[in-house]
Order: sequence, then C-alpha cells, then structure tokens
Amino acid sequence: MSPGDFFIVFFVGIIFFGGLYVGYKLYKWNMKDLKEKKKRNEKIKLK
Repeated sequence: MSPGDFFIVFFVGIIFFGGLYVGYKLYKWNMKDLKEKKKRNEKIKLK
C-alpha cells in the first residue's frame, strides 16, 4: 500500500471511531436526561 492509502485508511478510521465515541456520549447524556425527567414526573404525580 502506498502512503496515500495509509492516510485514507487512517483518516476514515478516525472519523468512524470518532463518530462511535460521540454517538455513545450522546446516548449516555440522553439516558441520564431521560431518567431525570422520569424522576421529576414521578414527584409531580405524587403531589
């Protein structure tokens, strides 16, 4: 493989794994927010 091929594979790999990392962080952030909303709604229902 030429140096250009290595660069392309490396670049695509960075974008792919970066996307997985950001997607996982957004998922965890969304789940945390969802749990907080459920707790708040339960408190409102009990009143």
